[in-house]
Amino acid sequence: MMPLVMLSPPRRPAVLGRLRVTRLGTASLERLALESLKPGRIHSVFERAVNVLWGDGHLLTLHGPGPLAAPFAVALERLPARDAVAPGMTIGHSDFGWADAERVALEMPGGALGFGREALPEPTCARALYSAAGLRAREALERGIALGDAGAFADAACSLIGLGEGLTPAGDDCVVGALAAIHRLAPGWLTANEGQRHRLADAARRRTTDVARDFVLEALDGRFAEPVLALLTAAGFSGADALHIYRVLPLLGTHQDRHREALAIFSSTIVTDPSITSIPDRDIGAHLYEAIARFLDNLGVPRGLKAVGYKNSDVDMLVKGTLPQRRVLDLAPGIGDQAGEDGTEHLTRIIEGSLEY
Repeated sequence: MMPLVMLSPPRRPAVLGRLRVTRLGTASLERLALESLKPGRIHSVFERAVNVLWGDGHLLTLHGPGPLAAPFAVALERLPARDAVAPGMTIGHSDFGWADAERVALEMPGGALGFGREALPEPTCARALYSAAGLRAREALERGIALGDAGAFADAACSLIGLGEGLTPAGDDCVVGALAAIHRLAPGWLTANEGQRHRLADAARRRTTDVARDFVLEALDGRFAEPVLALLTAAGFSGADALHIYRVLPLLGTHQDRHREALAIFSSTIVTDPSITSIPDRDIGAHLYEAIARFLDNLGVPRGLKAVGYKNSDVDMLVKGTLPQRRVLDLAPGIGDQAGEDGTEHLTRIIEGSLEY
């Protein structure tokens, strides 16, 4: 998803210069190459992305080299300098060069998953999805999918669109994820229910932000960001592979810059240091993990429960000893908000993952 922290008010824009495109989706290329469109304008500017409201009324998101972080993303050799772009600035067809750009198919192909559902942990949801309205809508969404009821699915999805804060509200993220799974596992379902598809498109146009709108509209057409495609289409995944991509996905969106800043802090340097800026976005999570682990090592903190004498056979005992701590557990996402669950399964996963790292 897109970064949330806006830059400080821009200075007077300098000359933009020609933007060399390195990778983009085939649909984005068709939009970019259409000379009959009127010029677009800069919609919003962030540390690591620039959103352009193109002449067709929809967004193109410009970012640096790496996986396409949105189905409407355009990867550039380098982003324009900070003082070269500002919201409202005109940008058009002639500002881009894409002759040598790699064309990427971002359409989700139908097929089976390359890993079992049990390979992924329970997701950590945003607060809006744990609200009463969010919980009801998520349950209804799941029920509609399970029953094959397109109307019920669309009802629930419409209530999620626009639910939450930021440029891509959590409810929209939830809907896009559901649509990705549907296009992968049951690709004909939405096509056969065109009326419900139109309902969702209308809700996306009316209820949410420009960025989230285009994520949902692209998802309805079966196009997704590269990390989402990588997770759902890779063959021969082990559970560990699936878990790795699941953990990396958030780092390719909203929180990427925050993790880079945190890495700089734990590395006792600044975020513009080459040792930080040279790390590809896809690897920043692993580097931050190691930096935090080294920090804890220097404090003498043992690396996991095994280091203080616990074994795998102790997990059940630790879970049972934790369950009576209801004042804490009842406030914990994934435990206190799950009707009929005491938290045993969730705590077991947490403690098993804490044995060593």
